[in-house]
Amino acid sequence: MFAPGEISNPVTDEEGFDRFEYRCNHGDTGPNTYQGVSGGGVWVFDGDNSALLPLLAGIAYYQSDAQQSGERVIHCAGAKSIYAKALQAAAQRWE
Repeated sequence: MFAPGEISNPVTDEEGFDRFEYRCNHGDTGPNTYQGVSGGGVWVFDGDNSALLPLLAGIAYYQSDAQQSGERVIHCAGAKSIYAKALQAAAQRWE
C-alpha cells in the first residue's frame, strides 16, 4: 500500500510498547478496506528530498470499522516497539 496520510502522536503502554494510528488521505480513490495489510510496514518518506532513505515508522496490525465518511484508521506498532522491544525480545529468546 502506498498512500499519503497522517500519523498520530505515539502512545506508550505500561510495558513500553508504542502505538500510533495512521489515517490515509486518499479521498474517494482509495480502497474500502485495508484487510491484508496486517504485518506490513508503514514507511515515512521525505516528500521534499528523494535522496533520503525511507524510515520504517511502524507495523500495521488492525483496521478500525469504517466511519460514516468511509475512512478507516489503521492501528500500528511504533518504531520503539520495532527497533528496541522486538529486537530485545528476539535476543532474549535466542540466547
